[in-house]
Amino acid sequence: MRRAGGALDFAELAEDIAGEARMAAHLNAQIITLEDRIAILYEEADPGQVIASGPGFGVITAAGILGRLGDPNRFASLAAIRAFTGLVPRVSQSGLTGRNGPPTRQGDPGLRETLFKAADIARHVDPTLATRYHDLVAGKGKHHNSALCTLAAVLVTRLAACWRNGTLYELRDTDGSEITEAEGRRT
Repeated sequence: MRRAGGALDFAELAEDIAGEARMAAHLNAQIITLEDRIAILYEEADPGQVIASGPGFGVITAAGILGRLGDPNRFASLAAIRAFTGLVPRVSQSGLTGRNGPPTRQGDPGLRETLFKAADIARHVDPTLATRYHDLVAGKGKHHNSALCTLAAVLVTRLAACWRNGTLYELRDTDGSEITEAEGRRT
């Protein structure tokens, strides 16, 4: 890239930048193709858009959750769904004492990661989750990641209940009144 005498070769630099731009454009085209395919497959799996009705969710997040969780009706209970995610606390018991430890991390790590990220988005939209997050972090001194794991378990439970009932996720204010996503973002 340097010419004799230390000067920068602008023509070579421009050629390198153009090559990088072509690669970026190609990758963007591939991403768009994949997102279109995911949207088609998600529509087939969840025509009622139940999982996509989650707070702040898009089709990609919903497809990531449903694709890795599978049919929520296959589980005997909502507790079984939470256990499948690996977001439930490990219980350590000895004699007369017991305590909750870190998450068990059983199950699909991709599902846990998607739920973790979805919970972080959802807490900015759903006031009930925001309140719970605040209580865990400010009130109980939990770490941000620990609080998000708790919210992720709550979120998957709510989504599975919606799936089983055939209803969409309803955003509610802390007083129980139904709100829109825009109103949830403002609170």
